[in-house]
Amino acid sequence: AELSQHYPGFETEDLLLSLRSINLIAVVDPEDLHVKWWRQGLTRRQHDPDWNDDGTITIFDNNMHRKFSRIVEIDPLTLKSRTLVDGRNYDFYSWIRGKHQPLPNGGFLITSSQQGRVFEVDQEGNITFEFVNIYGKRGGNLVLSEAKFLHPDYFEELPQCD
Repeated sequence: AELSQHYPGFETEDLLLSLRSINLIAVVDPEDLHVKWWRQGLTRRQHDPDWNDDGTITIFDNNMHRKFSRIVEIDPLTLKSRTLVDGRNYDFYSWIRGKHQPLPNGGFLITSSQQGRVFEVDQEGNITFEFVNIYGKRGGNLVLSEAKFLHPDYFEELPQCD
């Protein structure tokens, strides 16, 4: 509801959908299933589209079979799009799964699921945090489904240690 003011033509209840197999992002009215907006071909096997407080939509583009994933942004009004995080610059590729979370500092927390990797990129494109889920003596990576950034005030009361 707090984002609806940034999306003229859409309603608070509208659903933002990713139809992965046909490379389609759509906004649908849940009452009558009317498709209010859609884009196809911008991404390849995408996941996790998000409404943002600047009126844009960001998408985790798996970019399957192209050896790098990316985070892309599209303005549903102007249809202008751009790559915000290019996987070629970060050795970032998850051909399936994956999540992204816009952060208060203008960067992103990215879960590259198939790599078993989570990393944060700040607004300037610098990696400020990275975790790789390594398992065993051979150093294989385990799949990670999702990581979440929690604001410092998320917990009302922190546990105390004696």
